[in-house]
Parts: sequence; C-alpha cells; structure tokens
Amino acid sequence: MVKSGREEYERLRLELESTKDKLEKAIERRMTETVAEATKFQAREFQLARLWHLVHKSLGHASKKITNAAVITGNFHPSIKRMQPDWFWKLKGRDRLPPDYAGGNQASSGMPT
Repeated sequence: MVKSGREEYERLRLELESTKDKLEKAIERRMTETVAEATKFQAREFQLARLWHLVHKSLGHASKKITNAAVITGNFHPSIKRMQPDWFWKLKGRDRLPPDYAGGNQASSGMPT
C-alpha cells in the first residue's frame, strides 16, 4: 500500500517529536547525574579539608609540610581516625590530601570532566 504524501509527512513529524522527547529526557538525566557526581565530589573534598584541619590543629598548628606528612601516612590522633569514612582509608598517599593542599595534579581525584 502506497502512503500519501500527507500520511508520510505525519509519520515523520511524529517520529521527530518522539526523537526530540527522548533527547530531552537523556539530556536531563545526564545533567542530573553530573550534578550528583559533582555534589558527591565536593562533599568528599570538604571531608578531606576538614580532616586536614583537624590534624593540623591536633599537632599544635604544625607546618603544612608536617601536617601533610601526618595525613598522608595516617599518623594522627585515634579519635580523628575513628571519624574518617571507610573510603578515606582506601586512598593512597597524596590522594588523602585535599586538592588545595596536595601541591600537585589531582588527576586521580575522580572529578567528572
């Protein structure tokens, strides 16, 4: 059966509308995921900075170099150790420092690009 030009036009228009809706939903879903990832990353950075400052204070406001070394090695007061989430102990070396204190590239930080 041969469709008239009007029927073909309607079919293509409906297909275009459907594709536009799918695209809008995909963009919205991706934006929501990106915002959630960024929020999670910022919360993690905040926790790292908070730990650094707690260690810095517990060491009598020691120098940045000494505080960094203590955070990197995990050598700080037991009460501060108990406050840290499980993910903190899975980090290695300089990844335990907040980005502003690491003094280098934070390529392994996991921030979405």
